[in-house]
Amino acid sequence: MEWYECRWTAIEIMIRELKGQLGLDLYTGQQLEALERHIDLVLLSFLYLEMERSRLIEDTKTPAEIRERAKGSRTHGMQDLVRWEANRLLLRTIQVSYRSERTRRRLNRFFKEVPSTLDASCQRRAA
Repeated sequence: MEWYECRWTAIEIMIRELKGQLGLDLYTGQQLEALERHIDLVLLSFLYLEMERSRLIEDTKTPAEIRERAKGSRTHGMQDLVRWEANRLLLRTIQVSYRSERTRRRLNRFFKEVPSTLDASCQRRAA
């Protein structure tokens, strides 16, 4: 009975995470096939996060701090870790490309234009 209770609790926790963190309960369409695709994508997202968690824990190149965070992370924590890793890789790419003069000029121009573009889109939405 204890084994069954532990197993059921784990299933309930997973369902709660699928609904709360990955949007399993957000589908509002009418077509069964579309609902099946939505469920497939949510489950694939969950599996990706679990595989990434396993990779971070097992990889010897993973910093100890990240490995410890991955050990204790569930869906929400892993989403944060994946975002952090993507941002870190993006920053590294920008730093490498920032070494050339041409790229430095292009990035500086981009960073000057982005705030004005964002301001204009915010003003359009407010109107």
